[in-house]
Amino acid sequence: MVAAIPKKVNVGAGVYHPSSGNSNSVDQNGAGITNTIGRGELAAIADAITHDHTHFATDSLTSLHQIRKQLLYPEKHRLHVQGDLLKIHSKTI
Repeated sequence: MVAAIPKKVNVGAGVYHPSSGNSNSVDQNGAGITNTIGRGELAAIADAITHDHTHFATDSLTSLHQIRKQLLYPEKHRLHVQGDLLKIHSKTI
């Protein structure tokens, strides 16, 4: 018996605000090759930053390295798959 293959894969992220106790999901707007867990993590960090949260926790060391690289060497991310999100980070930090 063959298992059914899902037609759509949902990849997402969420943000939890401990001071208010609220949590919300983040729409990462990814499609095709950009629809990845890494994009979800970058989108959640971007959401926290754009809502003026100065402290946040993440288990995504890769995302933190990519943000740092975008800040120090933006020319290396000109063709990065998640370049649109990385530009949001560099503009808001």
